[in-house]
Amino acid sequence: MPNSSQISAQALNNTFLIAIGKALPSWCLPCGHSTKKYVLPFNQRRKLHDRAYRAQQRDHSEVCGLILADNEHRLNLFFLPNRSGETLHFEMDCNEIRATQRAARLSGKRVIGAFHSHPVGAAIPTLRDLRGAWLNKFLLIYDVCGREARMWRICKAGKRRLAKEVRVLVQPRQTKNDK
Repeated sequence: MPNSSQISAQALNNTFLIAIGKALPSWCLPCGHSTKKYVLPFNQRRKLHDRAYRAQQRDHSEVCGLILADNEHRLNLFFLPNRSGETLHFEMDCNEIRATQRAARLSGKRVIGAFHSHPVGAAIPTLRDLRGAWLNKFLLIYDVCGREARMWRICKAGKRRLAKEVRVLVQPRQTKNDK
């Protein structure tokens, strides 16, 4: 019986994987066991939802930006302007990306990937998302309708790009009793 590293890209292409009760396209792999636990603070998730919802209601545009992380794997979402003129699409400016990377390094954080919203779709990367994503980096996608954030690590299997889901803990809202 072959181990997981011996499974061909063709076999993955012909199969739909099931994760958490949802069918994933053949280019997406379900969560594995990871030692790293990434945390999305409540205020960051709230800001993402608020901006993504407003963009969805305005003209079905997407919000986008970079994912920053500290040494404790807490995520910080740095929003950049969506430079795309198309609905249901996003583009970021290379100069703004480089400036954000420099600022992150100076603040002791690192850029680990990018994020964007799906105004009318699940938080699963599309083939277009995969083509534009940075290899060996993370891609966080926010489903505005389902209010769900999922993060994916973009990797390569042979000549194909794949997205492997990474678990992200969304911190709950703190109440007065929690403080």
